[in-house]
Amino acid sequence: MLDYIYSEQVSQYAYYRIPKILFTDDRYRDISTDAKVLYGLLLDRVSLSIKNKWVDDQNRVFIIFSLADVQESLNCGPQKATALFRELEKKAGLIERKRQGLGKPNLIYVKSFCEAPRESAIQNHENHPSGMMKTEIPASTEIIIPESRKSSGINTNLIKTESSNLTSRRLAAEGLTGFGGEMKNRYFGDYRAKKFPDSKTYTYIFSHVTPGRPEDKGTARDPEKLLSWRSSELWYTFSSLRENVPPCRPWTELDFRLADQMSSYWANFIKTGDPNGEGLPHWPASDESYSWMELGDEPIAHEGMDGKKDELLLEYTLNDPTLPAI
Repeated sequence: MLDYIYSEQVSQYAYYRIPKILFTDDRYRDISTDAKVLYGLLLDRVSLSIKNKWVDDQNRVFIIFSLADVQESLNCGPQKATALFRELEKKAGLIERKRQGLGKPNLIYVKSFCEAPRESAIQNHENHPSGMMKTEIPASTEIIIPESRKSSGINTNLIKTESSNLTSRRLAAEGLTGFGGEMKNRYFGDYRAKKFPDSKTYTYIFSHVTPGRPEDKGTARDPEKLLSWRSSELWYTFSSLRENVPPCRPWTELDFRLADQMSSYWANFIKTGDPNGEGLPHWPASDESYSWMELGDEPIAHEGMDGKKDELLLEYTLNDPTLPAI
C-alpha cells in the first residue's frame, strides 16, 4: 500500500516540468494533454543537450527523442507517438523536426512556449530558422509530474550511421519482396511535402483478395498464390463490378462495399485533390510521416514508420540513385 507524502519528502523526487502556460493560455487550449506531457519530456532533454553541447551551426540547441522513446515513456503505440509529434509540430508550433537521412534519428528543435507561434514557424521548411529553446524555464509556471524512471542519458551513437549495402536479396530474406514501390511513393510524398507545401500525395496498397475463377486455379492469378495483381483494383476504383465488365468474377457484398469506398475516394480526389469525404475512413497524406492507406477488405490507415520493416524498405529505397534528395 502506498504511503502519504510528507512535506520533507517533496524535494527528494525528480520531476518532469510542464509549463503552466500550456494549460492556461488560449493558444494551447486545443492541444491534447498527452502532447503537453510529451513537450515536458522534450524540455527535460534540452538540459542534457546543452550539457553535451548539442547545437547546430546557428547555435540552436537540438535534442534526440525517437518514436521508440515516446512509446516507452508514454506507454503508447507508434501511431499515437507519431500523432503527438505531429500535433506539437504542426498544430502547436512548439517543436521542429529535421531529418538527417538514412538510419539517423530526427533532430528536434524544442521551441519556446513564451512567444506566440508564427504561422510560418508551424510549417516544416528545411531553411526556415527555428526559434532556439531558452535554457531557463520560468519559475512558478509549471505543473510537476514525478518520473518513475530517471534516464541515464542519450546514446549518442544514434547520431552516427554507416553506409548500407542493402540488396533486394537481403530484403527478400526478410520476407519483404514486392514492397519497394510503396515505400518509394511514400518517399516522394515526403519530398513533395517539403518542395511543394501546398500539394499533398496519397499512397495506397491494394491487398484485397480478388475473387478467383475456376480457370485461375494453378495460374499466376490463383487467389491461393496471389492476393491481387497490377490493375486488379480498377474494378473497384471505377466501381464497375455491377456492370459485369468481363472477365466476370463471383463478386461478394464485401467487394461491392470496397468498390463503393474506393470509387468515392477517387472521385473526391479528382474533385478536390483530397480523397477524404463524409462516411469514409480517413486517408492520411504521405508527407514526412510516411503514412499510407491499405485497401484490403476494408480501408486501414497506416500512420508513420512501422518499425524494422519500414526502416529496411526505406534503406533499400534510398539506394536508388535516381531519387531526388530531400
